[in-house]
Amino acid sequence: MQRGVEGYEHIADSKSLRALLDGGDQAHELFPGWGAGRLAAVADEVADASRERGLSGTAVALHTAYGPAWVACLIGLLAASASPILVPAEAPAPEVERRLAQAGGFAVLTGVPDGTPPAFVTTGCAPAHGTDDPPGPGPAVLIPSSGSTGEPKLVSRPEPGLLLEAYQFSTVFGAQPADRLLLPCPLAHAYGFAWILYTLATRTRTLILPANALTAAEDAIDGGATMIALTASLTRLLLMRVGNSGRAPGSNSLRVFAVGAGATDAELNRTVRETFGLDPVSIYGSTETGVIAVSEPGAPAGRLGFPVPRTQWRVVGDEGVPAPAGEPGSLQVRHDAEESWFATGDLVTLTDQGLTVLGRQSDAVRRGDRWVAPLEIEGVMRAHPAVREAVVSATGPTPGRDSLIVVEVEADPGTVPADLLRHAREHLSPYKVPNEVRIVDRLPRTWNGKVIGTQ
Repeated sequence: MQRGVEGYEHIADSKSLRALLDGGDQAHELFPGWGAGRLAAVADEVADASRERGLSGTAVALHTAYGPAWVACLIGLLAASASPILVPAEAPAPEVERRLAQAGGFAVLTGVPDGTPPAFVTTGCAPAHGTDDPPGPGPAVLIPSSGSTGEPKLVSRPEPGLLLEAYQFSTVFGAQPADRLLLPCPLAHAYGFAWILYTLATRTRTLILPANALTAAEDAIDGGATMIALTASLTRLLLMRVGNSGRAPGSNSLRVFAVGAGATDAELNRTVRETFGLDPVSIYGSTETGVIAVSEPGAPAGRLGFPVPRTQWRVVGDEGVPAPAGEPGSLQVRHDAEESWFATGDLVTLTDQGLTVLGRQSDAVRRGDRWVAPLEIEGVMRAHPAVREAVVSATGPTPGRDSLIVVEVEADPGTVPADLLRHAREHLSPYKVPNEVRIVDRLPRTWNGKVIGTQ
């Protein structure tokens, strides 16, 4: 994987996502059948239709199938000074209406049918602004959070921040003329959307696939894809699918295997390496901030190294003062020249080898004077051959008693908790061993496949 690639500074300084489509070879395909020229033409059509309907300065739900037309619709709404709400493609109408109500919008863009004008549906509510001059600094993309910590909220990401993230991805991963990116991720999620920004910035050929299209993903890898971006949960499903296929490690053209929207562990990293012949990289970020760090290939699970360009971080202790090197603390970040720091809510350690994420601060468990990282326990449990997924919860502590740690797992039929507890004792320090292991049929998940903790 390339690092510190130069020549992409112009991306962060661009005026808009629409401007990224100007110039260069307009026929060069970014998506199958869609060159920059076609994307720009459809985006302009959407922008004109949005202005005619008085949508400038309002929030508009983008509710259509993921694909090149989805990308063009998003760019067009921004060009019209509207703020697109990224709604999951599979969301039912009541969910779309809830997101509109959250944002104060009144219209839904349902796509651009071939040869017809953009299709809008209005809710009958009065527009919030409806002028060509939107309030505040300009339009923003409104991205729903995953909902892993409660009801999803809409996070506002102004266009300059999106261009900065496009620059950061481009600088970290670079682009080669023969690159083909495979993207079987929900585009309404911040992680999948970030890779669309990379595509627009670098004009990398990208194949968008449904998240459950693992057969097509495997075929695309065999067909010469050079980059793949997956969530952690989709990575595990893909590995299960190809595990018995007899695939020879390295019998592909992959140069980047990126995993985001969830924690990796040593077992996942090892299996990717043995199956595909390269080390995965972990992409760490949040809906609010975008990308924060990308691990080096082969780095231990959880170690993220150093921040991406134009990003700063600091680790603070309980009293809000800098935490000593190697001591757990709360991570705060900021991009470019931002004055305020954003508290990520993650418990981390920072040493001269970089940042290591221990888990969500709200989920972290304290036993005596030592922190226990749920991510480490979950990773150990997933390493058991019978375990497909695991999540840690905890109660306490109470006076005179340490926190109780419970692990819920999805496991193969016939697995017994005593075997899993024995496995935990063999691989964890005594103070990290869970008090109980519970086997469940299926763990609850958010709309994008992330397992929901039960704490």
